[in-house]
Amino acid sequence: MTETTKTMDIAASRRGLLHLAACVGGAALCAAAVPQAQAADLSKASVGYRDIPSDQGKLCAMCALFILPAPGAAHGRCQLVAGPIAPGGWCQIWTPRS
Repeated sequence: MTETTKTMDIAASRRGLLHLAACVGGAALCAAAVPQAQAADLSKASVGYRDIPSDQGKLCAMCALFILPAPGAAHGRCQLVAGPIAPGGWCQIWTPRS
């Protein structure tokens, strides 16, 4: 092997190692984000959910976290709270739509 070939092999190895490290780091970030995306496990009681709101201006249907009901369904879902959610309900984590 010539000196130039040895230098290219070392550079290729370093480049490969850095590429692998970047891929592993990216995969770790994606894996860390998945549990947050699936965090619809809060109980209704823990967020003070009510089917009838105390403030008529803060209905679940107007919340950024509310997922509209399927056609013909009476209740929707929430991105953070488990179970069926009434469009006319309310909870302590109500967030206005932007």
